[in-house]
Order: sequence, then C-alpha cells, then structure tokens
Amino acid sequence: MILLEKTRNQLVSDSKNVKKERDGQTRYQKRLKSRIGSSVKEYNSMNMNKLFKDNILDVNIQVYGETDNYIVTLSFGGILDELKTLLRSGKQLELRDIVRALTASFNKDNVYIHCSCPDWRYRFAYFATKRDINAGNPELRPSDITNPNDDLGDGCKHVMLVLNNTSWIIKTASVITNYVKFMEKNQKRLYADIIYPAIYGKKYEEPVQMDLFNNDELETDEQTLDKSNEYARTKNQFKPGNEYRYQKQEKEDGTIPLDIEGENNAWKESKWKLW
Repeated sequence: MILLEKTRNQLVSDSKNVKKERDGQTRYQKRLKSRIGSSVKEYNSMNMNKLFKDNILDVNIQVYGETDNYIVTLSFGGILDELKTLLRSGKQLELRDIVRALTASFNKDNVYIHCSCPDWRYRFAYFATKRDINAGNPELRPSDITNPNDDLGDGCKHVMLVLNNTSWIIKTASVITNYVKFMEKNQKRLYADIIYPAIYGKKYEEPVQMDLFNNDELETDEQTLDKSNEYARTKNQFKPGNEYRYQKQEKEDGTIPLDIEGENNAWKESKWKLW
C-alpha cells in the first residue's frame, strides 16, 4: 500500500535512511553540494491568484547544482489560515507575519514537490505521482530500470536541499509582502476585493473607487512582481533605520539567523527553524 500525500517532515524522514549510491551517499547527504538562489528576483514567478483565492502557494526555487541549474517547485496550502490567526487582533500585516505563516503551513500541510532535473524525471516522478505528491505533470511511465524498487527516497538532492533549507522562505515572504503593499497602493479595488479579505478574514470597510474595467483577476506576471519589489525598494530606500536587516549566510541545519533592529533581544536572537 502506498501512502498518499506527505508532510515536509515525512518527506525528509523517508529520504534519510534509504539505499546509498555507489559513492556511499544518499541524495539527502548530497543536497549540500548544491545551493539555493539568493535574490528576491529569482522568486518572481508566483501565482498570486492561486495564493489569495485558493490558499495554495506554488513557489519555484532556483537551485544551482554541481553540473547544471534546476528549478524545484513546492506547493502547499494553509498560509492564509495562519495569517488570519496571526492578524486576528487587528494587527497590520508585516513581513514577519508572512514568514511565520509560511513556516507554520510548510511544516503542517501536505507538501507537493517537483524538480526539473533528469534524476527527478527518471527516478522519482513516477512514484511521486502514485503517492500524489508530484507538483508537476503526472509521470505514468514506471521507473523499472532506474528505480524499480522505490528505495531511493522521495526526491532528488535538489528537492532535499529545498526541504531542509529555509532561505527561500524569507525571499518568498518578501515577494508576497511587496506585492500586497504594491496592490494596496496601486490596485486598490483588487486589494480590497481579493487580497484584504483573504489576509484578514473580513471585508474591506473603507470606500474604494471603482475601476474603469471590472477585472477580478490579480496581475501576477513576473513584470508586475518586479514592479512591486522595485516599489518596496524605493519606498524604503531613504528611510533611516529600516526595521529589517538580514544576515545572508545559510546554515547547514536549515536555519536563518535574523537580526531585526528595534525589537527586544528575544526577537533579535530568534532563528526560523523548521524542525
């Protein structure tokens, strides 16, 4: 019997103690030979309609491997539920809230995975499809030669890297935060009709001028996300003492140290840890 759907912890756990390759390592161990994209622009391919209407985040994560570069796709839900809980007291949305919501939902909800590398396609995609954990196109051709016994774990080394490294959460949260602020300023009706209720769980109460064209779809192309990120940069560029300042280094244990100015010591010393 094949287990259908898996959480992040299950995906990681099932891939730690599996069949080793000829070099004596598993793909979980080999994950450290690749690195994750570190610029916010590399995360500008999110479907905001799917996020704010369906409560599902699809995020494409650039991974720089040993021989080539690939895209790992993660899909999971529950982010808006977490945000509504965090903002229940009337608190205004901040970057830290989205980071917390992403972290919590990533740990609790079922996670769907995919990678553009050949290893995923020829060894893992078939069993991922059977388990209903494949975030990409279904693969119906059995891997009878490359992985006949399904004993290599749940994903390639690039997927394992992303499941064990939290740096993409900060970048993803930044893109979402910038987009929300940009839409609030530049697309007020869509913000009021779609984004605000999705985040706060209530109707937008202030008067909003109707658009000339009654469009109910969020603009979610890469150019729009670029504009929202640029808007955030220019908006805060000359403000003294910006609240957020992050250290860029990544740690092998999957944590990101946050140095956030103007907060108490407990917050300054906190780490976003996924387990």
